[in-house]
Amino acid sequence: MTVKPFPGIRPAKKYATLLNVPPYDVVTREEVRNAVKDNPYSFFHVTRSDAEIPALDDEYSPAVYSKARENFESFINKNIMTKDLTDCFYLLSQTWNYQTQTGLYAAVSCGEYENNLIKKHENTRKDKETDRTMHIRTVKADTGPVFLAFDDRGIEIDGYINIVKPIMEKIPVYNFIDENQVENKLWVITEKQEIKNIESYFRNTGAFYIADGHHRAASAFNAWKESITHPEEKTPASGYFMAVIFPASQLNILPYNRLIRGIKDFNPAQFLKDIENSFNISTGQDSITPGRKGTIGLYMGGVKYHLTLRDNLMNDDVLESLDVSILQKYIFAPVFGINDPRTSENLIFAGGGKAESYLTGKVDAGEADAAFSLYPVEIGDLMTITLSSRLMPPKSTWFEPKLRDGLVVYSLD
Repeated sequence: MTVKPFPGIRPAKKYATLLNVPPYDVVTREEVRNAVKDNPYSFFHVTRSDAEIPALDDEYSPAVYSKARENFESFINKNIMTKDLTDCFYLLSQTWNYQTQTGLYAAVSCGEYENNLIKKHENTRKDKETDRTMHIRTVKADTGPVFLAFDDRGIEIDGYINIVKPIMEKIPVYNFIDENQVENKLWVITEKQEIKNIESYFRNTGAFYIADGHHRAASAFNAWKESITHPEEKTPASGYFMAVIFPASQLNILPYNRLIRGIKDFNPAQFLKDIENSFNISTGQDSITPGRKGTIGLYMGGVKYHLTLRDNLMNDDVLESLDVSILQKYIFAPVFGINDPRTSENLIFAGGGKAESYLTGKVDAGEADAAFSLYPVEIGDLMTITLSSRLMPPKSTWFEPKLRDGLVVYSLD
């Protein structure tokens, strides 16, 4: 696989902790407004400039992208952010819950994405693609990285460790604990031999897998394609996009749970009758959090259940046997008529570390009819499915910790 160093745009050290923010798409507009209200250095001024435009009717208004570009240029002109003078790789270490993942910031190829060497595991929404494509084209930068993984099971992982270990023994340029209690460290890699070693290592890793950032990757690809027909936008940098690449064995996948709401005449007793031919139903559980794959937790009407698919319906296919696939095939589509989870107004997605109390609380408060708790997807299943050029149901995986926006920016200029 192709990885290229690049001259990143980064915050001055004294602004780093004030500037970096969570990914643009995991926060609400109200949360962003609160974050930027008293912090002129927040990178949300660039990634979510919609939140600082009063009485905004259209979140995809051209004014939003123009404001993002204006704010980005202001950060650079005021030396809040500066561009490195040479091509660099950047090493990121994130430690959370006593587990550390180390990934490399690099520019990866839009052409390899087009040729399915950078593999996706879910579809994207066109409106979100259009949003980030316009953001990239107007700001003229990738303001946040795509989260990639490589399969380190069949190659010499010591080669990767041998590359990153001596770098991590140096003093990082940034070292901070974010609001999610993740310790983030970043090193800038400028030594020519270290850069050559990284390029050489990744030539032999095989495909990259998108863990998180499907819309970012698709939007960067779209921007590249559009630059071909708009020569004034085409630069040597536009054929690549910024990613952080991790060994798959280091990654932590959390469940992506679901709640249903607004189901007309929803009745818990009738719902159980509707699914009894497909599932074994265990009632009176202490928790809806599954302890293993193949069990789906259910909460409704103040009662906790466990659901397991009946043996005659079990399928050995890795995609069909995912709990999220079973939920969609045997409950959401036939019982509730939810055929496209990406666009349904009857679904609430609850990703990551949201506690069981969040799910049950939503139901008890009348904000949802029922909650479904899933066991996390295994990284090996994700890679097996994507290698066969198939897609998982939307929002099947939640990778934690998330990458930060604003630590490194990839300029298209």
